[in-house]
Amino acid sequence: MALRDFLFLDTQVLSDYLSSLEGYIVEGAIEQTESGEKGVDGKVDLKAVSGGAKTSRSTETKKKLAITDVAQFQQLYDLLEEQEALQYLEAFDEAIWSQLRRGEILEIQAQIKLPKGLLITRDVENIAPLLNLMQLLGQDPLADQQSKTAFEGMRAVGKSIEDRPVPIIFEAVSTPRYSFVAHLPKKYIRRDLIELQGEATVFGKIQRILPKGERLEVFSLVPSLTGAASLNRKQRRKMQKSANDNQVTEEVKGPAIIITPVAVYR
Repeated sequence: MALRDFLFLDTQVLSDYLSSLEGYIVEGAIEQTESGEKGVDGKVDLKAVSGGAKTSRSTETKKKLAITDVAQFQQLYDLLEEQEALQYLEAFDEAIWSQLRRGEILEIQAQIKLPKGLLITRDVENIAPLLNLMQLLGQDPLADQQSKTAFEGMRAVGKSIEDRPVPIIFEAVSTPRYSFVAHLPKKYIRRDLIELQGEATVFGKIQRILPKGERLEVFSLVPSLTGAASLNRKQRRKMQKSANDNQVTEEVKGPAIIITPVAVYR
């Protein structure tokens, strides 16, 4: 059995998948009872000895076993393995990629990155207390009105997206030509955001397969520019390029797979 350090675990999706496979899900704690015979000398299961039997009495011990999220994940993992419904992707080629289908469960040894725009808003929020301290000491890095406006604007944008799922973009460690995308609901993230970056295993279900050449906007600090009905195609492309160049919008280009994530772990 693998011991996992979970960076993200969507317990709601986990429960849904388990109940679909088992037809039910156990909630709360399980009460376990152990019973046996204990002799007067405290030893259990005493047998008769020469000349007669020692006096014994019945004993019973009860304890509650907690059903943890991690235990439920292992249960799901084992069920999928038993049914041969889990595909582990570390290295693959065009032939394997073309056989993947919507709804399949994948376990991917991945190299993960977060959108640059998201990291910028995180950095801005992290340095805010330091700037406040410097201002109290008479040193104001934001004395320039333009810098102050930009900083406050970025903080406002960060606040506006703080409840959105966190998008991650990743590739299989040994096959970097194919992209994967997943959006992680924040309430199920178990570590600091920056710890999601780097090598980890992503476990989830194929939601959509993006064909070669098709583009998908993964993250944007501004409303989607491609949906501006009043702009023609050339204007939309120009605005999109400007947004990409300024790191406020990030997209992937197919071939790519959008994953409904269940877990990210190391």
